[in-house]
Amino acid sequence: MIRIVAFDFEASALAHGFPVSIGVAKSDGTMYHALIKPDDEWLTPEYTWDPVAATMHGYSVERLRAEGLTPAQVIDELNGMFAGEAFASDAPAADFAWLRTLVDAADAEARFDVRRVGLDAVQTMIEDEVAMHGDARREISRLRGQMHTHNALSDAASWIAALEAIEAWSAEGKDLRASVRVFQKWKEHVATHLVGQRVLTQYDAALRDLSKR
Repeated sequence: MIRIVAFDFEASALAHGFPVSIGVAKSDGTMYHALIKPDDEWLTPEYTWDPVAATMHGYSVERLRAEGLTPAQVIDELNGMFAGEAFASDAPAADFAWLRTLVDAADAEARFDVRRVGLDAVQTMIEDEVAMHGDARREISRLRGQMHTHNALSDAASWIAALEAIEAWSAEGKDLRASVRVFQKWKEHVATHLVGQRVLTQYDAALRDLSKR
């Protein structure tokens, strides 16, 4: 089984933005999710708060200030949980830039590394290794897409689910029902984690239904 740590940021804007939340998911089921309290510097004209992005991630500056962890707290927790690990994302350039912004604001050193290869390339490599055909590839991508809710944890976990679903398809005689069960497991895991963390709002209500799909 492939061992990888997937991470994802939601940000205030694609260009000149700052991170508003981070999600991390590991193959062994370890998860991390945090809202990020904006550093004072991020709320200056140098940085952008895009209302369109806000409608996607669903957070307000007021909520981030009230419920978010400081950058220093986030980096400290990530170091405690993932020291020595290599992170990967589906948008390495953007996510690395937001991680750099977070680390700089924390005035700390990240004790984990970031791979520069995208998770889409990792998925393709695994699909090629098991000779997954086109229809099955498309179904895995569709199932992964269902988990993309613009919640950082759900988005990160969707990639772990996809990689495990490919392996399950291969191990269970090329049966997509095995892949569906993998996604179901991860959806339930994400939903339970987020409900337990009490970060859900009315906007995030779709996440409550992840385990039911």
